[in-house]
Amino acid sequence: MQKSYKNLDITITTKGKFPRLPFLKIKEAVLGKRYNLSIVFTDNKTTKKLNRIYRKKNKFANILSFPLSKNRGEIFLSIKEIEKS
Repeated sequence: MQKSYKNLDITITTKGKFPRLPFLKIKEAVLGKRYNLSIVFTDNKTTKKLNRIYRKKNKFANILSFPLSKNRGEIFLSIKEIEKS
C-alpha cells in the first residue's frame, strides 16, 4: 500500500493501516519542502537484510535511513521493532 504527498512517499509492506501522524509537516520542518523523502513501514526480515548488506550487522533494525542524494532520502521503519521500544 502506498500514499504520496508533496515530495513524500509512504509505503507499507506489512498488513495494517497507515499511521495517523503528520509526516509531511514533520518532513518539511526537519528537511524542508524541497527534500524528497520516502518512508517505508516494513517487517523485521527486510530491515535485517538491509542492515546486513549496508551496515554489516546481522540483526533487526528498528530504523534505517539512507541519504540517496543531496535532496532525496529513504527511511525504513520496522513496525515490530518500533513497538518493542
